[in-house]
Amino acid sequence: MKRYAIPEIECSIAMSRGVLDTLTVIERSHVERGFKWVKREIKTRCALARVDYSNSKWGEFWGYFRRTWLEKYTIDVWNVCCVGYELIASTNNPLERFNRELNGRFRTPHPSMATFVTVIKTISAEYVRRISDVPRGRANRAPRE
Repeated sequence: MKRYAIPEIECSIAMSRGVLDTLTVIERSHVERGFKWVKREIKTRCALARVDYSNSKWGEFWGYFRRTWLEKYTIDVWNVCCVGYELIASTNNPLERFNRELNGRFRTPHPSMATFVTVIKTISAEYVRRISDVPRGRANRAPRE
């Protein structure tokens, strides 16, 4: 958004909870309608906050968004709806999540190189399998506890 010189207040409105982030969690078949809703919601929230909506700047941003996140990359790359809960990081930092998973796999604090490589290969294979299962309809998002 900064690249398109959208004012900070408008960016804050778009990035507030329940606006742009909703596209990542709605059902994939609804993303196109969700995209239109997000655009309307930002305009509405700007109006309520008495902030001028920068129409031309947002137009450029939405063009970029459509080209990049709806056409260049498939929706299943960034939308986490119906993805198993264990595949979604439960922390803000994916490295922390991965570190926690690694620690849970090792029986000793300092494993041998062979053990380390074996565990990494196993985790990699599991992630590849889980991620490939989602578009094939063999996996659904697990219910949260």
